[in-house]
Amino acid sequence: MEENPQISLKEDILCDGFGSIAGYDALKSYIQAGKSIPQAIFTGTDSLAIGVLKAMHEFHKPIQNIISINGDSSGAWAHPQLTSVDINARLMEWKQSP
Repeated sequence: MEENPQISLKEDILCDGFGSIAGYDALKSYIQAGKSIPQAIFTGTDSLAIGVLKAMHEFHKPIQNIISINGDSSGAWAHPQLTSVDINARLMEWKQSP
């Protein structure tokens, strides 16, 4: 986001876990609270993203951009297919915000 200041974080959709049920429950609660679906949703795992997709289908919300981190093969089976990035966490550098 530092390199692309035109992109801003709207808000977090917090979830309790890393699996598909956690992603589904989090987005379901978000939708039921009357909040609008953002242009893009970033998830920490492909499983979370699959849960998000299920909630969007169930509530008849248009699929926006869902990007996940993992590169798991399950993302290829989702509909629509997930955009998933495989990141080697051991090579990541932690930068704390000021």
